[in-house]
Amino acid sequence: MEPYSVSELEEKYWAGLTDSNEEAQLRDFARNRSAGLSEDFIAFVNASDNFKEHTTSSGFEDEFWAKVSNQNSGRKNGIVLQFASVLRYAAAAIILIGVGIAVFTFISYEEQNPPNSELSAEFVDSFSTPEEAYKETKKALLMMSSKLNEAEAPLKEIKRFHESKVAIAGGSIQQEQNN
Repeated sequence: MEPYSVSELEEKYWAGLTDSNEEAQLRDFARNRSAGLSEDFIAFVNASDNFKEHTTSSGFEDEFWAKVSNQNSGRKNGIVLQFASVLRYAAAAIILIGVGIAVFTFISYEEQNPPNSELSAEFVDSFSTPEEAYKETKKALLMMSSKLNEAEAPLKEIKRFHESKVAIAGGSIQQEQNN
């Protein structure tokens, strides 16, 4: 080991150029509060020494993971997660059935009442100028937009709740989406 001053040895340490013997010597200097060392390095050494004193026992991690696996293997959590996935598929099926019924109804109405029939004569424009129609359409779209924006905030909270529920259950959102 080359002879260095304490401050030069500290600079070498922060640059990552010290070997284990120099680091041990530098830590001893810090514990003895030798002149030339920065207060930051002394605080760093004291903190690392305190951390070594407050480590957990070797069996702590094993106990922790055993308890977590026991809780996750319980029947209740499995039922809740299965019910949630069944509910998701049921909601998708209801939406698809609703869209199918709407399309079927529209197609059957069009077949029964072709566009050139007498019924189409009843549908008359309610606006005398295109500008009036434009203004009314713009007003309706602005109202819809404001209602959609109002509904966005609760949806964000629902999404945040769902992500938290998945994280607590021990999975990730991508794992749940794959199921």
